[in-house]
Amino acid sequence: MTITSNEAHDSKYGTFDEYTKLNPYYTPYDQYGHLTDNIVPSLDPGNSVTVNAWYEDIEFEANPLYNAQLNTLLQDKYVDITNNFELQWFVMTGLKATARFGLTEQRSRSDEFYPSDHLKFASYSTDRLTEKGSYDLENGEQHSLSGKFDVQYNKNFLSVHDIFVNAGFDLSRKQSSTNLQQAEGFPSDKMTDIIFARQYLKDAKPKGTEETVKDFGYYLSANYSYDNRLNFDATFRQSASSMYGANSRWGKFWSVGGSWNIHNESWMEGSNITQLRLRATTGSTGSQSSAAYNALASYEYFLDKTYGGQLGAQLLNMRNEDLKWQEKVEQNYGFDFNYKNRYSFTFEYYHSITNNAVNPLSLAPSTGFTTVQENVGKVLNRGFDLRAGATVWQQPADRSYLSFSLMISRNKNILKEISEAMRSYNEQQEKLATEGNVPVQKYYDGVSMDAIWAMPSLGIDPANGREIYIAKDENGNPYRTYTYDAAQQVICGDELPKFQGNAGVNFEYKGFGINAVLTYQYGAKMYNQTLVDKVENADMKYNVDRRIYTDRWRKPGDIALYKAISEEVYVSEKQQFASEKTYPTSRFVQKRNELKISSLQLSYDFFRHDFVKKIGLERILLRFNANDLFTFSSIDIERGTSYPFARTFNFSLNVTL
Repeated sequence: MTITSNEAHDSKYGTFDEYTKLNPYYTPYDQYGHLTDNIVPSLDPGNSVTVNAWYEDIEFEANPLYNAQLNTLLQDKYVDITNNFELQWFVMTGLKATARFGLTEQRSRSDEFYPSDHLKFASYSTDRLTEKGSYDLENGEQHSLSGKFDVQYNKNFLSVHDIFVNAGFDLSRKQSSTNLQQAEGFPSDKMTDIIFARQYLKDAKPKGTEETVKDFGYYLSANYSYDNRLNFDATFRQSASSMYGANSRWGKFWSVGGSWNIHNESWMEGSNITQLRLRATTGSTGSQSSAAYNALASYEYFLDKTYGGQLGAQLLNMRNEDLKWQEKVEQNYGFDFNYKNRYSFTFEYYHSITNNAVNPLSLAPSTGFTTVQENVGKVLNRGFDLRAGATVWQQPADRSYLSFSLMISRNKNILKEISEAMRSYNEQQEKLATEGNVPVQKYYDGVSMDAIWAMPSLGIDPANGREIYIAKDENGNPYRTYTYDAAQQVICGDELPKFQGNAGVNFEYKGFGINAVLTYQYGAKMYNQTLVDKVENADMKYNVDRRIYTDRWRKPGDIALYKAISEEVYVSEKQQFASEKTYPTSRFVQKRNELKISSLQLSYDFFRHDFVKKIGLERILLRFNANDLFTFSSIDIERGTSYPFARTFNFSLNVTL
């Protein structure tokens, strides 16, 4: 049994991003000095008005430090109880039956309370004073039941034949629910409980969610080994889930494989090669990538109106009785080598196709729905994994050694046989590209799922500071234009690296130990969204990036990285600066090659000291761990303003009796 209790409190100071955008000439204090009691709500220079004097027609910049001194409550907590029971029965030699039963119960609660003095209510007019202060209370429950029963049999014949058979079934039921209540009107920031609310949130009602998923499956696996040289495996499984359509609840999955332990052949006796193995497998697996009720016709009631004194209901989503399991068929070919148990090498190549990939498809509004979950095509993945290790020095008597490791991985994915229904989806994505400023994902046959779509660019015109795009006419001939057209987007890179992996060094000498792991990636591209938001789409009324002054076009003839601040406009008799919005463009697609010191561990083992045995202990081990120490990258990525970037340091003491 495991019992876990967790409680988390969000910062009252808000996100760091709020502080980085504030102008440096603002002061959070009044004219009487830097005292916490003199923090003002408004950051307008020289303004010391109180919250109660603000009205909707007064513009101000909120002081996040003022909110921090209020009695705000932002917390999440949960209690999780998990119990796993297992019973084993050794029926006879080589035959064992196992029964397992698992139960998980989790209760969670989220509180979000803002007092009436909080600046989010500063613009409320006098007739809305009773609405100041808000409380969102969300309660959640999760229940999980699982059971499994299997029988295992193994037998050796004539000393060289080994068989192993495993058969059984499993079933599970998972249920989760949440309910949200929203209230408003709190006379005091000391009343941090929803029972002190004046009323429910205006025009709101209790909300909630519920999901139940049931699964059942049975399986059979068998293994045969001849003299520990030739090995063969086969598995079969059939599973049913309530997540899929009534006509396609069951999914069938299988695998077969074999290996040849060459190092166990008679002609390899006396060799320093401790492992030399060839292996190959092929098979299919299933994954659940759909929501609980996407295949079912579920309803919601009209609670605000009645029809002839009766409640009405409407469909929430469209039924799809043919929605199938997402199936992955894969082939693996591998090679394992080990020399003197000191030098190892492993290579594996894989080729997989994901069938029945589940995606939301657009529907005509006349159906009453905008999307339906559908199986729309295949995804091809192929690549390899390479691992190598070497112990270049060792002294077993002193537990001293020096070893190195290296892992190289490559993966490429391609969409295949995409349905015609995806055309409308791609058209909708093009509209989103101009509504926002973030690259969108589009799906076409033969295209990577990690492709970056943007309009090709030649850079900034030195004559006028505008961006020059490359478009194509109806005949496919390229031409230059200042007009952005989302339909002219092309693939400008791939977020998936050509190679990625890690390298490590492990050293120990007379109890002192050092372990370091570096991770790397090469050949990836990234759309530098931070650069777009902080430089070209920056709001000029806030504190801005210095590159707006140093690297943006300012006068004819400038060779600049970023476009001009093109217009000077007047809004409400105030001077403001604006420029043409930057949409996804190849200018911000950059190479992303990285090397990270992802972990470093220093340790000391007291095994050489006699006092350990004298005090009745077997071992004392000290460890110090540090994660994400340094990152060397070809691209500057801002992080830590909206969500903190953390380097973690841990110290541990392990004592063995």
